[in-house]
Amino acid sequence: MSFSSYPGFLVSLDDFYLLGSGLLMTQTSIGVFNVSLFSQLDPHSLLAWQRVRLANSLAHSGEEWAHIFSKYNSGTYNSQYMVVDLSRVSLGHSITDGALTVVEQIPGKVMHSDQTQVLRKGYWPSYNIPFHVEIYNLSGYGVMWKRYGQDFSYDLCPRAKILRRDQAKVSDIGSLKFIMRYNNYKRDPYSKGHPCKTICCRNDLRPRRPRPGGCYDTKVTDYNMAVQLAAEAINGPTTQGLRPFSWQSFNLTTHQGLPHTYNFPFLRMRPTLHRP
Repeated sequence: MSFSSYPGFLVSLDDFYLLGSGLLMTQTSIGVFNVSLFSQLDPHSLLAWQRVRLANSLAHSGEEWAHIFSKYNSGTYNSQYMVVDLSRVSLGHSITDGALTVVEQIPGKVMHSDQTQVLRKGYWPSYNIPFHVEIYNLSGYGVMWKRYGQDFSYDLCPRAKILRRDQAKVSDIGSLKFIMRYNNYKRDPYSKGHPCKTICCRNDLRPRRPRPGGCYDTKVTDYNMAVQLAAEAINGPTTQGLRPFSWQSFNLTTHQGLPHTYNFPFLRMRPTLHRP
């Protein structure tokens, strides 16, 4: 198992796992705006990271991963999980059913489905917005869309529009890095001048109430790297023509031991204690 994490942690807080079973897992968190769901929180349960680690250790397919993860749902740290099964992928030839399993959790419910047919068409996106209609509606996104507009729409949020427009430009690991770090909010019409209505958010560049948050790192891998449990990662918010993030504007935010300015390249990350 290889995963992005921090010293002393047993878990990847970023949820980016490359597993010896041939499974890959990552996730984006989703909100719960329907506060009535919180009445279904259960103290006799397992936290999300515990169920993730169990599923990672025991599952040999996306379907198995989903079933193991769904047991003892705590209803906390609600997310969309994407599990890729490399054994179902034949490069340049075919992708068989079960290659991509999408799992979504909210308090009281975990749903999953095989979305390999979407992957066959080119790409699977994730926007911190639920995909399954039942999860979308139960968690309150439908109400938020009607109240606040397309930012809460799975198909019409800014990231969805940008990815639909630009995904065909991804042909190798270099172009994948570029789109994952993409932020052209000053010129992209879909961003409407907002530094977070784009692929890699820069909350620190907001003119009103800026804060040090958003897209603060990126991990990418491809088939050949993944079978070696390797990935490329970069630390810090995106630049792409924007000034690098610096703590100078956020000195009141605790950042002891962290670099003052983040302007680093991608680095290859691979296990040192185990060779696949």
